[in-house]
Amino acid sequence: MYHYLLIAHTYMRWLVLIGLLFTLTRFTIRLFQRKKFTNLDNLFRHGTATIIHLQLLIGIVLFIQAPLRQVFWKSDKLPFGNMELTFYNILHPFTMILATVVISIGSALAKRKSDDGDKYRTTVLFFAIGLILIFLAIPWPFSPFAIRPLTR
Repeated sequence: MYHYLLIAHTYMRWLVLIGLLFTLTRFTIRLFQRKKFTNLDNLFRHGTATIIHLQLLIGIVLFIQAPLRQVFWKSDKLPFGNMELTFYNILHPFTMILATVVISIGSALAKRKSDDGDKYRTTVLFFAIGLILIFLAIPWPFSPFAIRPLTR
């Protein structure tokens, strides 16, 4: 099961990135054009946040089952010298949880705004901060912290 969840988590990353980039692009354009916030915009806001929550849930299950977690936390002395172990056991989970919280707060705040421009501005701000955090925490093939393939 771990292997299948890892594959799902790897490919779901692309849905998260595409969803965030699409929503940010659409909302930025509509903000500058002073468009009305539609039900479709609300669907994009909510759908993007939902995809990110699903990705986080898969990630939590993977973290609990991960062999790297067991090696890291069961060691007599925490192996902070091993950047890959530190990345997957501290940096990646913490940053992804933080990104999900930021995006969730932004989505909830935008939902409660009455002005259409405020809805777009709030969503763009919080989703952009979340996207930056996610970009920093993804184990890219060129990352100095941990190297993983783009696909499995």
